Amino acid sequence: MSNMYNDILSGLTTTSYPLEDILLKLKVLAFKLKSKELENIVNAELNGYEDNVPSYRIYEGGLVGTIENRVCRRPNVHLATLHLKKHGLENLCQCVFAEKISTLIEYSQLEDIHKPIPPELYGILSEPLNGYLVTNAYVPINNAIIKGILSSIRTKLLDLILAMENELNADEMENLFKNPTKEQQEKINPIINKFIQNNFNSYDGSTQNTKIELGTDK
Repeated sequence: MSNMYNDILSGLTTTSYPLEDILLKLKVLAFKLKSKELENIVNAELNGYEDNVPSYRIYEGGLVGTIENRVCRRPNVHLATLHLKKHGLENLCQCVFAEKISTLIEYSQLEDIHKPIPPELYGILSEPLNGYLVTNAYVPINNAIIKGILSSIRTKLLDLILAMENELNADEMENLFKNPTKEQQEKINPIINKFIQNNFNSYDGSTQNTKIELGTDK
């Protein structure tokens, strides 16, 4: 088979192979196939999502913060969240990773990532605390979460390639990555479209207040 196909297939099964390189090769394939759907997904992964963020890039975390009263200050307390729904804030702990792939890779190498909660919401967060006030709040994000997102991207791309391979013989796959015929385009593009619709489904909930902060200053 073509070098490009071998590079993609071996790259997707080797975690040390850069995902950016694989995506760039798939961008070339999308151009040759005239596949707008594949091009859109590849560009979004490379450059970041403006909207329609896939569900595998969504993390539902927990809320941690500092609470205080006149005589006591308690940091790193797990805060109640069940009451947030009545305020329309049920997605407050949600983290939407719309960033480009290179940024996610940077995140995965950091030990401390968190999503800060705006101070104007501290009053609502303080409601169940019986005399304590929330003076700081954030959603902690372990870098294992980011690594899991990157692993999901790699797995989905591999599944896409295997779905194509399942429909084409060796000669067709080789030509697909070189100079696909119109017949091959017509055969493989519906498979790509269906796979993307089923596996890159977007999250349809609110993504308000999902900015991720870096560093240890909480």
